[in-house]
Amino acid sequence: MNKDVFTQSLKSHLKRLGYNQEQLSKMLDVSQPYISALVSGKKPFGKETAEKWQQTLGFSAGWLLTGEGPMLVNNSVNDLVNTQRAKHVAHLSKRLCAFHL
Repeated sequence: MNKDVFTQSLKSHLKRLGYNQEQLSKMLDVSQPYISALVSGKKPFGKETAEKWQQTLGFSAGWLLTGEGPMLVNNSVNDLVNTQRAKHVAHLSKRLCAFHL
């Protein structure tokens, strides 16, 4: 897969999930500049990083490493998006409850 197509696909899906680079850096326990370098294609994914993205975000480690095959482990994009949104809503709800107490 062409590097530009890869990075555009990655950015598009991250946007659909609703995560910005700062949120991703916290979720994945890495720096925001590192996330930026990966998403922009300036730095390639390593095996460990790709596996972490697979476990955390549902991207296929193989796709992140090679650009080939399915982008997601779970081929149902809507299921993944809904799961991530549900986690985000639950997190926000907890914060709101704590704020009101």
